[in-house]
Amino acid sequence: MHTTKMIAVDVTLGQSYSAGAPRMVFEGSYSRGILHQQGDVTADGQRFVMMQNMPPPVVPPLTHMILVQNWGDELRQRVPARR
Repeated sequence: MHTTKMIAVDVTLGQSYSAGAPRMVFEGSYSRGILHQQGDVTADGQRFVMMQNMPPPVVPPLTHMILVQNWGDELRQRVPARR
């Protein structure tokens, strides 16, 4: 997986331009898709919305199986057919 680092820099605009020292805001494994936007900023400019890569879920191995035989007979006994 690819690690993404989001960096912020304070910028001063006026008659001259100055930029402060870069600082890391956050770091993680985020999507870098070509066909889709990888993130966005909320309308108020206070938050980032990013798609984070997640590892696949761990599925426990199949260790046993329950076999039910003649279940149709039991069903007919419990739920009589309507006529």
